[in-house]
Amino acid sequence: MKKSLIGIIGDKGNFGRRLKEFCLANGFNVIGSDFKTPLSNKGVVKKSDVVIFSVPPRVAVSVIEEVLPFSRSEQLWLDVTSVKVLPIEAMRKSKAEVVGLHPMSAPSVDSFEGQVIIKCVERLDKWRDWLDEFLLLTKAKIVERSPHTHDVYGAMVQSLLHDILIAMMGVLGTMRAHQLDPKLLFEQASPLFYFQLVLMGRVLSRDAKLYADIQVCNPYTLPAVRSFEAHIKILRRKIERNDTDGFIVEFERAKSYVKESDLREFSDVFEEIVKVIAQKRAKQST
Repeated sequence: MKKSLIGIIGDKGNFGRRLKEFCLANGFNVIGSDFKTPLSNKGVVKKSDVVIFSVPPRVAVSVIEEVLPFSRSEQLWLDVTSVKVLPIEAMRKSKAEVVGLHPMSAPSVDSFEGQVIIKCVERLDKWRDWLDEFLLLTKAKIVERSPHTHDVYGAMVQSLLHDILIAMMGVLGTMRAHQLDPKLLFEQASPLFYFQLVLMGRVLSRDAKLYADIQVCNPYTLPAVRSFEAHIKILRRKIERNDTDGFIVEFERAKSYVKESDLREFSDVFEEIVKVIAQKRAKQST
């Protein structure tokens, strides 16, 4: 595998720094640009064999379009943004080979090993072997998707999930407004709700701008949110009417969307999580 010169646009950001460390640790020569760096985005593109765009989704298209005139047919262009359709459409206008990547883990994770990286191949020929070997170094699970499919499912596994967690924390905020003590809620939390609190805390401890980007830059977020609203209204009506049988029908319908084998696996995984939660809460009580 040739150690091509890799240029990272956005190398001072959280993920850009993580990516740069990974490349250097694996023997690659790396250059980069960001705000107030000696080398400009244009300079990175003109010098590099492989260009990686590691910038927020809200500026990805404009950053890519700015350097399109300096692309070369012998280059490989990659992006690692959280959405794929729009950045890849922009990179397609270049002369380079084009692949979108999305590591499905936060930059705070120590290693890519065991994590999922989505790969969206748009235009790939002479760089195919190089990219396969590069991704092999990550020891991640590589999942290939089209940009469209990535964003459709991304609206569920990212956008909608974040919305649900933020809304749940909003409900806790409403409790405060009614002079209810959230501390009592935390003490009474079941393992399932405690895990939800962990997820809420994880999301709310991160960069709000990034989460906003994931929401508004994915064209499939709004349909997912509207579908969720419709299902919540159905459940609300069952509760308003004391319709136990109707609620059970909705429960069983939701259950039917998942294979029994997957349900058993998810249940087994959660039991392992429960053990970790119990150990954590035991330490808190001592």
